[in-house]
Amino acid sequence: MTLVLLVTLAGAFGAVLRAVIETHLPNRADGMPWGLLAVNVGGSALAGVVAPCTSGDLRTVLLVGLCGALTTYSGFAWRVHLQLQSGRVRLGASTVLLMVVACLLAFGLPWWLLTGGLGSFGPMITLGACAAG
Repeated sequence: MTLVLLVTLAGAFGAVLRAVIETHLPNRADGMPWGLLAVNVGGSALAGVVAPCTSGDLRTVLLVGLCGALTTYSGFAWRVHLQLQSGRVRLGASTVLLMVVACLLAFGLPWWLLTGGLGSFGPMITLGACAAG
């Protein structure tokens, strides 16, 4: 029961944080949802650090609660739907491409660095000590 409560509290914090960020980075005239991009990329980057550096209940609380509420697939899908529905196909396609690539890089780069990815460049360069396992 404690884990459920902690995930709920972390989720509440993540949702409020998302709302604050999106409010302060509203859509600009170009139509790109920059606030949405910021929360999804930020949440993906946070997940890329949390995943290799934590384990057990802490990982669950941070990934499912905080990162799960901070990021939003439904918001992304809705924005793209509205872009396409209004005939802005190029903008919709750009939003999909930018969001997917940016989020994958935002998660993958810290995860790779923290799990010893730099070790392939020589023994002097490593951050692998963070890797949970």
